[in-house]
Amino acid sequence: MAINKLNDRAIANLKPGDELQIQRRVYRFEPEDMTALAAMSVEELQALREDSIAKETAIFDKLCEDTGAWETQATETMLINLAMEYVKTKTIEHTGNQWRPDGYNNGQEISNAVYKMHHHIYEETKYNRDSKQSVPVAWYLTWAVRTQSAGHYSGSIAGQQRKRFTDKAVMRNTCRAVSKRIPTCSRKYLRPSRRNLPRISR
Repeated sequence: MAINKLNDRAIANLKPGDELQIQRRVYRFEPEDMTALAAMSVEELQALREDSIAKETAIFDKLCEDTGAWETQATETMLINLAMEYVKTKTIEHTGNQWRPDGYNNGQEISNAVYKMHHHIYEETKYNRDSKQSVPVAWYLTWAVRTQSAGHYSGSIAGQQRKRFTDKAVMRNTCRAVSKRIPTCSRKYLRPSRRNLPRISR
């Protein structure tokens, strides 16, 4: 909720817990009577001017102090706003940093309140005439890491589609290396960082 106060000389806007703007201006005008001032010398006028500027500066300094007090109070308002957002946020379901089947194509998933990772492995086989049976020759790994969200959408951080491996152990180590770099966070308001994730060549 913004609070605005406007007139022909001033603009004042307040966004509680966010922003304060005050702008005021004195426009040049034609004085009704300047006889007393006009009768003074330049030196006398200069002395009056310096005194007026000193008083104006004192008022300005007081305003700066008041804006500092506003900043302190606005910080408290912001903290209350963040607490309200936290309380209103729906509880995010996750696996508690444990792997479990994701119920789709023999995939696995691991998640916490901030991150979620899933992977699916497709095994390529080839018929072996000597053994007369199909034997694995390659494995294709598809994985993705996303941020958790209480809503319908979440942000994608990293992932690969059908990364081919001819060594099953290397493929599993790659998947394990990615999952270990997911922070074990539990607070909903933490922000994810790409620096927490490894770089894996395509």
